[in-house]
Amino acid sequence: TNLLLRLLRDDGAIVYLNEMEVARSNMPEENVDYLTQASTPVDGSDENRFYIYPVCSELLRQGNNIVAVEIHQGYPESSDISFDLELVPAIPDRIRLIKGPYLIYPGENTTMTILWQMSAETSCILQWGLSSENLIYTSMTTEYGDDHQHKFTISDLTPGKRYNYHLKADADEYQGSFKAAPSNNSINVKFMIYGDTQSYADIHDAVAVQMIETYVNDPAYQTFTLHAGDRVDFGDEELEWANKIYNPNQKNIRQFQANMPINGCKGNHEETGILFKKYWPYPYIDDFYWSFDYGPVHIVILDQYVSYEPASKQYNWLVNDLAETDKKWICILLHEPGWSAGAHDNNTDVQKNIQFLCETYGVDIVFSGHNHYYYARANVNNVQHITLGGGGGDLYEPDTSYPYIQCAEKYIISVRWRYMGTSLTLWLIG
Repeated sequence: TNLLLRLLRDDGAIVYLNEMEVARSNMPEENVDYLTQASTPVDGSDENRFYIYPVCSELLRQGNNIVAVEIHQGYPESSDISFDLELVPAIPDRIRLIKGPYLIYPGENTTMTILWQMSAETSCILQWGLSSENLIYTSMTTEYGDDHQHKFTISDLTPGKRYNYHLKADADEYQGSFKAAPSNNSINVKFMIYGDTQSYADIHDAVAVQMIETYVNDPAYQTFTLHAGDRVDFGDEELEWANKIYNPNQKNIRQFQANMPINGCKGNHEETGILFKKYWPYPYIDDFYWSFDYGPVHIVILDQYVSYEPASKQYNWLVNDLAETDKKWICILLHEPGWSAGAHDNNTDVQKNIQFLCETYGVDIVFSGHNHYYYARANVNNVQHITLGGGGGDLYEPDTSYPYIQCAEKYIISVRWRYMGTSLTLWLIG
C-alpha cells in the first residue's frame, strides 16, 4: 500500500479504481443501488472533512486508469450534495522532533537535564560546551520508556557558567543554552515564577515573550523558573500537552523551555499526574514532592494531593527537610494557597499544617497559584503567602477583603525575584 485516497463526500460515497472497489465511506456494507441512502446524513464541519483511505498501487495499470465514484444522499429530501477526491503517493513520515528540547534543574549545581521526544524510535546526538562555536562534549542518546522519549543529564558543569547545546534529532536540529547553578556559597540569585498557564497557549506564549526579554536584557535571570501548577487544563490527556506546552507553533514557549529549566509543582489540573510525571520527571522523594538548593535559596515543592497531615510521610519528610537546610532563604512552592484573595476558598490544610512549620523553621515565602490573578500577597506572622496564577488561564477578580491580604492585582503576568544578601525584591513582568 503506497497510495492514499483523500475523499470528501456529502453524504456517502463508494470509490472504484479500475472497476475495483477501494473505499466505502458512510455507506451500508451490503450491496447498494442508486436508491440506497448513506448510513447517516452529514452536516456541519463534516461536510468539509477529507477522509483518508490506503490504496494498493498494484491496482494501477500502464497507461490510462479510471477512478469512478458514486455519491449517495443521506435522505431523499436533502438539498445539497458535494464531492472531492485526490489520489496521491503515500510518503512515509520522516522521524521528527515532536516535543522539546526542554530543561529540568535536578538539584546539583554541576548538572542540567535536557529532555525531548521523537515521533519514532531513533538515536540522537547531543553536543554542549561553553559557546556555540566550542561544543567540545558529545553524547549519543537512545530512547527510554514506551513513547520515544529521550533524556540526558549533563554532569561536571562549572557552577555559574553559561553553556550552549546542540541537539541533532534525526533530520531535526535545535540549539539552546542554560546557566549552571551558582556555587553553594553564593549569596545572590535571581529567578522567575509563574503558574496556571493552562487554558490559552497564545496567552502563555505572550507571557513567555516577556520572560525571554527579561533574561536577554539581564543574563543574571537565566537561572531557573518555578511553575505553580496547572500547566494544562486536562493533565491526563496527551493532546493537552501536545497543544499547550509542546506546540511547535508557540515558538516563544518552546524557546523559553529550551533555555530555562522549569521546576514546578503538581496542580489539580494535572489530574492523576501520570503525564505530568512522564514529561517532567523531577527527582521526586515520593509522589510529587521534593526539594532543591539554588545558591542561597532552599526551595521545597509540595504535593497537596496526598496527605500532608502531621505524622504523614510527606509531613515527616518536610519537617526533616526544613530542619536540615542551612540556606539564608527558604521558600515553599505549592498549588493551592492558604491565604489568597478569593476565587477559590483558602486552603485550610495549609493554614493548619504548613503555616506552623513555616513559623517554626523560618520559611520566608510560600508561593502558590490556583487563583488566576497576577498577584496576591498575604503577610501571616511574617510569612509571605504569594499567589501567582496569571500565566494563561481565565482571569479571576481578586477580593482584597480576604484575611491578611495586603495587595492583589488582576493581570496576565509572571514575576521576577532577586535575593541579594539580606534583601529580597520582587518585580512584575508584563
